[in-house]
Amino acid sequence: MNVIFLLWFPALLFGSTAQGIICRVCDSGNGKGCYEKEETCKTYSGQCYSYASYVDGNLYFLRYTCVYSRFGNWFCNRTTKADPYVRVSSCCTTDKCNGEAPPFPQTWN
Repeated sequence: MNVIFLLWFPALLFGSTAQGIICRVCDSGNGKGCYEKEETCKTYSGQCYSYASYVDGNLYFLRYTCVYSRFGNWFCNRTTKADPYVRVSSCCTTDKCNGEAPPFPQTWN
């Protein structure tokens, strides 16, 4: 019994199954980059989120961060139009998968 414990204890101690993903964070930016220092956030029950606002088809504002899964239905994969803005958001579920502007929808040119 002691031998089994000694074999499994290091695996339990160091082989933790920490869940979650690391996302890029930029509170405000434009097509040229982030206005502030880029950081990362770790979400255990969420997704990485990217948001872009376009005016006349040109990128006007960019933001990316973590979003909790329960809010995903409200924030993720949405496109809305309120003249002169077209707002596009997207979410993804792998490490550092966000950080670029969601593309402008070609059907609204």
